[in-house]
Amino acid sequence: MHRPIEVVRSNEERFSKIVAMSADAIICIDSSQIITLFNEGAERTFGYEATEVLGRRLDLLIPVRFRASHGGHVGGFARSGPTSRHMADRQAVFALRKNGEEFPADASISKIMVGEEAVYTVVLRDVSDRVQRENERQLEAQRLRLAMDAGRLGAFEHDQRTDTVRLLGHAAAILGLQATQIDVDIWFELIHPDDAGRVADSIRHAASGQHQVEIEYRIRRSDGARRWVRAIASRGGQSGPWPNLFGTIQDITEQKALQQLLEERVAERTAALEAEIVQREQAQGTLLRVQRMEAYGQLTGGIAHDFNNLLTVIGGNLELVAENVADPRLARMLKRATDAVDMGSRLTRRLLSFARRSRLEPEVLNLNEQVVGVIDLLRRTIGESIAISSDLAPDLGQVRADASEIENAILNLAINARDAMPGGGQLVIETANVLIDAGFRAAMQIDAIAPGPYVRLSVSDTGTGMPPEVLSRAFEPFFTTKEPGRGTGLGLASIYGFARQSNGGATIDSEVGRGTTFHLYLPQVGPGEAAVARQVDSGQMQALPGACVLVVEDNPDVRDVAIARLQRLGYAVLACDSGPAAIALLQGNERIDLVFSDIMMAGGMSGHDVARWVTEHLPGLPVLLTSGFADRVADALAADTPPHKVLRKPYSTAELARALSDLVP
Repeated sequence: MHRPIEVVRSNEERFSKIVAMSADAIICIDSSQIITLFNEGAERTFGYEATEVLGRRLDLLIPVRFRASHGGHVGGFARSGPTSRHMADRQAVFALRKNGEEFPADASISKIMVGEEAVYTVVLRDVSDRVQRENERQLEAQRLRLAMDAGRLGAFEHDQRTDTVRLLGHAAAILGLQATQIDVDIWFELIHPDDAGRVADSIRHAASGQHQVEIEYRIRRSDGARRWVRAIASRGGQSGPWPNLFGTIQDITEQKALQQLLEERVAERTAALEAEIVQREQAQGTLLRVQRMEAYGQLTGGIAHDFNNLLTVIGGNLELVAENVADPRLARMLKRATDAVDMGSRLTRRLLSFARRSRLEPEVLNLNEQVVGVIDLLRRTIGESIAISSDLAPDLGQVRADASEIENAILNLAINARDAMPGGGQLVIETANVLIDAGFRAAMQIDAIAPGPYVRLSVSDTGTGMPPEVLSRAFEPFFTTKEPGRGTGLGLASIYGFARQSNGGATIDSEVGRGTTFHLYLPQVGPGEAAVARQVDSGQMQALPGACVLVVEDNPDVRDVAIARLQRLGYAVLACDSGPAAIALLQGNERIDLVFSDIMMAGGMSGHDVARWVTEHLPGLPVLLTSGFADRVADALAADTPPHKVLRKPYSTAELARALSDLVP
């Protein structure tokens, strides 16, 4: 038999073990809210060691914004305690961990009188997970309500044991009912008799648990309105002979009415729709061709970047080698190689122009020179069965136009002429000065062209010619008489667009069986503008004394060529391989008079980024950009960068010299 004191000690040990092992936080405080006990559960919950909190006030564990209310509640609990020796209170509170994190908790406080002294025990349980789950459940329920409201959806639960249906969301409104719980017989009374059997079969099928069931049927609501509804139902997860069915219901009357209207129109206009289908197929074919053209443009843009870099390296090194070659035979060989580089450059520009990936770069030029330069290419392109001749005006005026677009226009027109002369024929290219006045405009039907002096480029063939209905649409985009796969319908349209963009115009003369003549009109430039152009073209390739150029280029071969050319021109040169390296040099070097940077570079910065930095931090320092990429792609990187002059790759030493002299004051 235990003695009383041993029983007490045994009970105290048990109590201590229970307190220590409890998963809940157990805290004892005195009447002054000083912590006197802090169990292991409290240490885990709050992140404090017991030694850190014993002897301190309970406020340590309460967020500042709740200390007044929580502390006041504990104090009020102590002051208003009953005369009994035990009492308890429970409430939801917010507590504070050592790391500053607030968390929700369920807390109960008990008061025990030990003699005349009151001891308060706070038992606290962290309910963060439970609160989070409840918040997630409420959020999910809110999302579901919003989705149902947005789609005017109703939901239902069919209890097969009691044959009652609970209506949720918009279900009651869809059915025209006031009650939210009805017998299934009431539902079936609303269903059209012709559809009732299908609905009953669907319910049995859904109850079998094999599949989700979807059905559309007609109802007559209690207010007499006839509506179409769509119901989707499936069996609940519970087992047993009477599983509940859950589903959604939606009013689809308007959809059905629209469907019926469309079906009636299909029945009435079958022939017309067949014609529209043919047109749609043609439009789809056109779209596919346009998409293919866009893909070609993207491909050529990428190829142009690498190809132009190669041409820059080849052309630059050929120029540098040619300066040290005295042997006439070697000089001729180098000249042919340099000419090949120029031809490759023109080819790249034609590809970009054909894909509409380059902007116009107008310059003052003589169309006779353009014709002479392209005739050799035409002879290789259109074959020997077609004789090519030219009639070029000796006193031809000059025009301001994009040279590559002129060459592309001549090439396109020559290819069109070849296709119109499958058995061979003659192709004639002519140039002439013309004065367009009111009478000329009326006779040639070119009202869109402003009066004034023009240069006319004409391309004539002896081919099949165009009938009036084809001639009237010849300039329309995507219009073509060629079989699928042989034409996009963009050739003449793009030439006409180029002419209009150059402040000129275009006309066609054609007659079936007698051939076609295409006229391109470009306005003549004044004598003053032509003289300035000649002066620029013949400018000296000399550097400004003492000028220093910073070259920014990630391709080492291109960079070496640029450095050699600049040094040949007499410039001092600094070089780096990325935008960040360029900025580092600019921040620490005051000798730099001009920045010459590639646009497309590795290292996270483009040439436009470098130019933007220079504009912001070194205003007045000139920047010359260069790129071998498609202009639209390069321009897309510019964003809000102020416009800077762009020297297109490949370039010659003379072109580099002119571009630099234009920038350095």
